[in-house]
Amino acid sequence: MPEPVTGPEAPIFAERPTELIVRDGLVLGALPLALAGLAGDKWSLGFVVETERQVESHLEGHLSEISPSDGRTRAILERMKEDEIHHADLAKAAGGASLPGPVKLAMRLTSEVMTKSVYWI
Repeated sequence: MPEPVTGPEAPIFAERPTELIVRDGLVLGALPLALAGLAGDKWSLGFVVETERQVESHLEGHLSEISPSDGRTRAILERMKEDEIHHADLAKAAGGASLPGPVKLAMRLTSEVMTKSVYWI
């Protein structure tokens, strides 16, 4: 499990995720998770695995666009990516099933709609 963030940068890690959750509309993203929960543990855990993998990929895209000199932003995104990988590994180890391709595609497309529409909200 990743170590807790301490030191002068700790407030950044406490404040920034809240800003992102509010801005990106976590409530809209909760509906598919609720539906996966109704399907049973292996599928809801599989949904968590796939969500975390897609978020990891999304963060990697941001990292590729961030200047190497922006160490503060890079540190936050790298830590978020580590956390996503860890969460996916835990869900998989707990029995998460691999989701069918069409479900993964639907999740990715829904994510794209959400991330693009946030600029208009």
